[in-house]
Amino acid sequence: METRMNRIFYARELMYHFLSRLYMFEVDTDLWKTLEAMEVPGDCPDRDMTDGYKRIYDWVHTHTGSENDLDILAADYARVFLSAGVAAGRAAFPYASVYMGNRHLTMQEPAGALSALYASEGLTVREDMFKVPEDHIGLIFEYMARLCALARKASPHVYLKEQQTFFESFLKPWVGTFCKMIRDCSETGFYQGLARLTEGFMALEAESLGSLQNSGAL
Repeated sequence: METRMNRIFYARELMYHFLSRLYMFEVDTDLWKTLEAMEVPGDCPDRDMTDGYKRIYDWVHTHTGSENDLDILAADYARVFLSAGVAAGRAAFPYASVYMGNRHLTMQEPAGALSALYASEGLTVREDMFKVPEDHIGLIFEYMARLCALARKASPHVYLKEQQTFFESFLKPWVGTFCKMIRDCSETGFYQGLARLTEGFMALEAESLGSLQNSGAL
């Protein structure tokens, strides 16, 4: 019988997959169709998440998904995450090392720690992500999604503790600054909304991970 805890794990797993996809690649036609079908949750527990959903929803539903619309989003993606077309260095680089490493460069201490962690779990980066460093936020979100899935299928308490440790080590220290950089660099309501959605979800995670461990919902 499915427990309330399992439903929470599943909802969190889906959110991490969703955010990972938005950060890992530009919006394509298939993702656009998914976004068109998305609704703003009426019972979202965080104000920033609601605002983020609404900004994404409004941008999608005031555009048609034409080639030009996808080009606009692709240009903003490149501007925000790759520093394309703007002053050198002014971007929301999606790598933990940039914010947590001693030299604020890519492929520093956090990337090495994550590479070792992934290897210990028998995980490898997919071929279509072969150029993505291990500390890319999309991969970090995918790992959290995996931990949520394992908690549903195996030992909730064990994997919940692992989630909290991973969150405290590799997400909480830098994602707030990262999201602020997105808001400073982006020119579309879509990526402004993604920043708000991420900020809200991270705040919710920080608040709920500890309380879930003490929950009697198993």
